[in-house]
Amino acid sequence: ARHSLCALHDPLALAVVLDRSFFEFAEGRVRVHTAGDEQRGRTTLLAGAQRDRAMPLTAVAAAVEGARFKNSFLSRILED
Repeated sequence: ARHSLCALHDPLALAVVLDRSFFEFAEGRVRVHTAGDEQRGRTTLLAGAQRDRAMPLTAVAAAVEGARFKNSFLSRILED
């Protein structure tokens, strides 16, 4: 049976694996906030003097071509 609903919880997370050209990346170290109600779970890209060499470098998506991604995503899920 056909379903009228398609739940894809984070299409951009999938897109970064399939086609990185949608994104611009920044390299740095990321801190995950674990304390406090308002900040808990927030991530921060550390820069300059805040960089802790014990933390690994990672690539973080800093910008996305939103319109191009949206068109690509919709064309793929709506094609027959």
